[in-house]
Formats: sequence, C-alpha cells, structure tokens
Amino acid sequence: MVGLLVIVLAFIVSYLLGVYSKFFVNAHVDLIWIHALIVGIAGIIIIEMVGRTIKDRVKSRNNETKVVGDLFEVVAYTILLIVILNELQVNVMGLLVGAGFLGIVLGLAAQSTIGNLIAGFELMASKPFSIGEKVTISTWQYGLIAPTYQHDVMVPGFTGTVSKIGIMYTEMVADNGTPIVVPNSIMNQAVIFNKKRVGKIRVFSHVEVDIKIDYSRFRDYFNEGVSKSTVKNVSIEIKNITQLAFGVDIYADGNLDDEPKIKDQLSEYALKAISRIMKEDNEAKDKENADSKDKAAEVKK
Repeated sequence: MVGLLVIVLAFIVSYLLGVYSKFFVNAHVDLIWIHALIVGIAGIIIIEMVGRTIKDRVKSRNNETKVVGDLFEVVAYTILLIVILNELQVNVMGLLVGAGFLGIVLGLAAQSTIGNLIAGFELMASKPFSIGEKVTISTWQYGLIAPTYQHDVMVPGFTGTVSKIGIMYTEMVADNGTPIVVPNSIMNQAVIFNKKRVGKIRVFSHVEVDIKIDYSRFRDYFNEGVSKSTVKNVSIEIKNITQLAFGVDIYADGNLDDEPKIKDQLSEYALKAISRIMKEDNEAKDKENADSKDKAAEVKK
C-alpha cells in the first residue's frame, strides 16, 4: 500500500511540475532532472513490487519461479534506464546502436556463457525434469567407462536428484550426497533418463552359473523359490555360454523405488538355487563314496 501511494503521489507531482513548466520556460531545464528522478523512484518501486510478488511464489513452487523473477528485474531495470535517459534528453538511439556493436563483440567472446543462458530458458520451457526428480544424464562431454557385463549393464552417466534449475547451471545431489553442478548447455545436449516419471519397469539381473551345474535344475529351483516371494512376472533365460560358466538373465516387474530390493531378491534366490544343487550333489557324492567303501569291504571279506 505504501508503494502504491508513493507511485500515485509521484505522478501527481510530475503532472503539477509539467503544468508549472508551461508558464515558466526558464524552469524547464531544471525540471528535467526532477522528472527523471520521479520516474526513477516510481519505476524502482513498481519493479520491486512486481519482482517480489513473483519471488514469493518460490515458497509454494520451485526455483524456476525465482529465475523468472530475476529475469524480470534485469529486463525491467534495463527499460527503466532507457526511459530515464530519454527524460534527460540523451540520444538513446545512438547509445543503443553502440550497445548493439558492443553486444556482438561480447557475444562472440562469451559464446559458452550465452549458450548456458539460452539453454537455461529452453530447459524451463520444455521441462524434461523438475525440482526433486531423480534423473540420469548421459553426455559425450563427460563420458564414463561402463562396467563389464558380469557386473550388470549400466548407463554411463551421472545420477542425482535435481535440487535447482538456474539460468546458467543445473544442480543435482548424488545418492551419496555429493553435489553435481552441470552447465545448462551440456544438459540441453544430454540424454536424460527421468526415473521419477516412470511407472512400472522391467528389473534386470545377470547371474553367472558354473557350467557343471544342470540348467534345468537351477531353473526349477530358482522358480520354486521366487514363487514364494512377492516378485511378479519373473522370466529367466540363458544369455551366453563359456567354457567355465553360462550367463543367465533374469527379469521381473516392479517399481523404480523397489528396483534395488527386487534385484537383491533375484540374486538371493539364484544363489539359493545354486547352493541347493551343490549341496545335493555333494550329498549324492558322499553317499556314492560310502557305498563304494561298503562294497569294497564286502569284497575284501
């Protein structure tokens, strides 16, 4: 309310000064500075009021709103400066032309900075992710070496929860708490896996089984164990075979949040099936050895 009253009072004073200058020609030059001062004060109050209104939405929304508020203030203060210079009868068009050439030079010298700025607005417009969403970014600029097949297939990228979307940079927090700051120009070119917007997924696990173990027994024992769990729609198939082991791919349905738990369950039941087979084979071997000893003893008698 105070800001509105100051604005109304400023326009009233400006109007009275304009009327006064018509009757006193010599006072016109002095009133130019007063007009510029009034325009400046009123403009600052209006910009601050609107900017504060936009920024207050940060509490109920996200950091993207704060960025819009900052951008509004930058543009508004630039326009206000041009208006004040015009009130002071400065050749604004000449300044704009000179600023245009200066802008071209600065633009060529700061291509990466301008690229980050433009990419920031593109990210805000397209919204491939939002604050609080967990994403994985994969980009050729920051390439990572993928693990070997025995350690499962992984996307070579950086995974974290988005904490801030700024004009120049996007900030994430990794699962171990490490902050990750990525330039928006890189984010705009990256492949983004938005894990928060996924419903059901197909959980994958790979197991290497000794070649001496019978696959049919392993499959039956594994399915028997999984049938008693909460894991749904499980499928199993041989993926590769070597001289020492055969690789088995296991799939199951689940939610993204439950993926680590489901993968652990699949590995656990695979291990139990292998252990059960080995135990049965050892018991059968011990029994066979015992029978051989008994037969040998009878023959000796």
